[in-house]
This record gives sequence, C-alpha cells and structure tokens, in this order.
Amino acid sequence: MYNMTTFANTVALTSVAIKVKKYLLCMPYPRATDAHHHLQLPLQDEQTR
Repeated sequence: MYNMTTFANTVALTSVAIKVKKYLLCMPYPRATDAHHHLQLPLQDEQTR
C-alpha cells in the first residue's frame, strides 16, 4: 500500500528540486553543475529509503 505521506513528501521534494534547478540555471555554469551534483545525492537517498 502506497503511503500518502510518502507521496506528499515526494511531491514536496520534486517541487523543491524544480525550484532549485531553476535557481541554479541562473548561476554561473561550473558552480551550478557542482551544486546540482551535491543536491542529486540527498534526493536520490530519500527516494531509495
């Protein structure tokens, strides 16, 4: 059974990730990619848990 709380958390994480990506797109390219890779790991960690 899929937990609604898990679903809500996933949606929240996704919207945050989208906002972060949009913000990073405005940054200088090298720093943006670096930060992007650092952010990907915690997000993937949350989803595999």
